[in-house]
Amino acid sequence: MSTTQTTAAPRPESAFQRKWVWVLAAAVGVFSLTLLKVCQSRTLQRLPVLYALPDFNLTDQNGKPFGSDQLDGKVWVASFIFTACKVECPAIGRANQVLQEKLAGTPVELVTISVDPEFDTPAALTEWGKGFGVDPARWHLLTGTRKAVEWIVIDGFRTHVGERSEANGLVQVAHTMKLVLVDQLGGIRHYFDATDDKAIALVVDHAKALVSEGAAR
Repeated sequence: MSTTQTTAAPRPESAFQRKWVWVLAAAVGVFSLTLLKVCQSRTLQRLPVLYALPDFNLTDQNGKPFGSDQLDGKVWVASFIFTACKVECPAIGRANQVLQEKLAGTPVELVTISVDPEFDTPAALTEWGKGFGVDPARWHLLTGTRKAVEWIVIDGFRTHVGERSEANGLVQVAHTMKLVLVDQLGGIRHYFDATDDKAIALVVDHAKALVSEGAAR
C-alpha cells in the first residue's frame, strides 16, 4: 500500500511580523544615511593655501570703502560679475544666493566684484542685487577704479582669464565663472565652479570647516 506524503502549507505572515520587517528596514535605511553623512564629513580634505591675497580697497554698494580690512579674520567667498551681463552673471548671482541661504547663521561673507567698474556704480550694483535678495550685511557688491579692480582681480585673485587689453577692456579679460574661497588670513584656498551644484555644496562644507578651523586656533 502506497502512502502519500503531504507537505504542510507555509504559514502566512502575520500583520505583526510584516510590521516589524518594515520597521527594521526603515531603521537600517536611517542608519545607512547617517553613516554616509559621517563618512562624507570625515573625508572632507583640508584645502591648502594656494596664494596669499594682497590688501585691496574698493567701494561697496552703499558707496562706502570696503576691502581687506573689513574682511580681516573672516572666511569669505569671492565672485566676479558685471551687471550688464545677461547670461553667465545671473548664474553667478544665483550661486551666491544659494550660498547666502546655506551659510545663514555662520560668519561666512560673500564678496562680488564688478569687472565693469565704469558702468557698475554703487547704485547699479544695488539694483542688480535686488534680483538676488542680497543681504548687504553679508553679501558685499564691490566696484572701484579700473586700475584697482584690474589689479585685485588679475594679480590678486589670479583668475587667469586672458590678458590685459586696452582694446577689449576688463570685462572680456577678467570675467570668470569661478567662486573663490578665502580664509581668515586672506589665503585663497580653492576655485569652485559656480555652475556646478555639487561644487557649491562643497563651498558650503569647506567654508564651515574653515570657520571651525579658525575657532579651534
